[in-house]
Amino acid sequence: MNTITTSTMLVLPLRRLSMVSAGITLMLITLITGVGVRSLGPLTPEIGALTFFGPRVPALETIALAIHYGFEPLSACILTAGVCLVLLLVYRDVLRALAFGSITAVGWVAAEVGKYTIFRPRPPHGIVHSVIIETANDSFPSGHTSFVFSLVCAVVLVLTRPGAKRPLMIAAGTVLVATVAFSRIYLGLHYPSDVIGSILISTAALFIWLPIWNRYIHPTFLRITFPPSLFTPTPRG
Repeated sequence: MNTITTSTMLVLPLRRLSMVSAGITLMLITLITGVGVRSLGPLTPEIGALTFFGPRVPALETIALAIHYGFEPLSACILTAGVCLVLLLVYRDVLRALAFGSITAVGWVAAEVGKYTIFRPRPPHGIVHSVIIETANDSFPSGHTSFVFSLVCAVVLVLTRPGAKRPLMIAAGTVLVATVAFSRIYLGLHYPSDVIGSILISTAALFIWLPIWNRYIHPTFLRITFPPSLFTPTPRG
């Protein structure tokens, strides 16, 4: 029989509310660091990391551009929504769909808020010869890196069961995040501190969100009974 379920096997880490304070502290430290690196101006010592590679290799540039467009905001929204819909409509698991979507969104949105809190200018195009010209003051933190980091966290915590496969997924996810972070620097779109800051601010957001999820949202959903007909096609007369 088709039923809508709330997964009782979903166990997420960081169950203590005290971790919220740790998350807020890390968030503030990251934002203060962002203000500090912004104050160094466009000719920060980090600029050397963007000019270190010299002329770009066409193959690497193509891969970096594919990452840029593959994880841009619209693509990121479609990917996240698609996974949530599969969990909801195919596996009929409301709780897991909500957990996946919220973990991905919380880490990513925190970075987007950070962008418009710090207002750090992008690396100067005339010096780094960035492949794509970005003029907005939204360099810190990197949105692409924060999204992929949050996405990997959601995949590991929600879609991968504890066991032999989880370390492999963590390793693969680490490689993906590192690749995306490198691509942002390689294209001349971000400073190294931007991609590091994105991981820190997304981590801080998850430190805040996961205890709230475990303490309040998860128990509430376990008490809800969803009607089997909620997503069952209605017979046509």
